[in-house]
Amino acid sequence: MLESFLSDFALIKETLDKEGDHNFFGKDFSFFSAEPILFYHSEKDLIVYMNSRFADEFNYTIEDLAEKKYSIYPLLNHDEQESFKEAMNSVIDGKEYEVHDDHYRLVGKDNKHSYYRVKVRKLHKSYFFIQLENSAKT
Repeated sequence: MLESFLSDFALIKETLDKEGDHNFFGKDFSFFSAEPILFYHSEKDLIVYMNSRFADEFNYTIEDLAEKKYSIYPLLNHDEQESFKEAMNSVIDGKEYEVHDDHYRLVGKDNKHSYYRVKVRKLHKSYFFIQLENSAKT
């Protein structure tokens, strides 16, 4: 998995170097965000990168993700996994740089559920950039 992680991230880095952060992600997205972010490969259902803010927010380590087979779905509230999967499928079928923006409950390592605004941007083929914003829902 580590080799796959590094090769996937190499593609992302190469694209960033060539096109720049702002052009690659768009004005509402940034690789250098202070918010929790993930890179996700949809065909493999693999999280290929998480920033330290994500790790801190949810108390996940690489070992924790390995136990979850690096899948994004165990990080979502069980009741919302299917709706997230449907949303991902619509973005997968859409154009590159298309965005899905909705609220979901995410589950931390401590099993605490918190609402987040989840913005998913299709980057290239099966690669997605996912940025989270904490949004306590009333």
